[in-house]
Amino acid sequence: MSVMLFILALSVQDVPRIETCETQRNTLEMNECGAARLALERARMDRYLAAAQDVMLAHQELTPPEYDVDLTARLEASQASFEAYAEAQCQAVYDMHIGGTIRTIMYIGCMEDMLRQRTHRIWLDYLSDA
Repeated sequence: MSVMLFILALSVQDVPRIETCETQRNTLEMNECGAARLALERARMDRYLAAAQDVMLAHQELTPPEYDVDLTARLEASQASFEAYAEAQCQAVYDMHIGGTIRTIMYIGCMEDMLRQRTHRIWLDYLSDA
């Protein structure tokens, strides 16, 4: 959780600048670049998630009442479970690099990868014809 607060602090100071990625020269700039990439990946996932919620709402209207299932609640629960899993997984990566200056960027990279995978899963399960 403390890592997320650190990353949040990086992003609150100013909007993370993606152009930092072109000139990163030190750990702080690497962290800023990573925070910018992570923010872009999260925004992308959020767009896919919003589209999936719309799909679930449309499917809900077609679902007979006797099935008694709230499709959007299921999607929200799966997202909450994903968030908890991603945090636990990436916190373990962060802790593995204890004492190293690389630990923050390793955490950010883990979260970026997890968000990318989740976005793909949302697309595959709810938005594609696959």
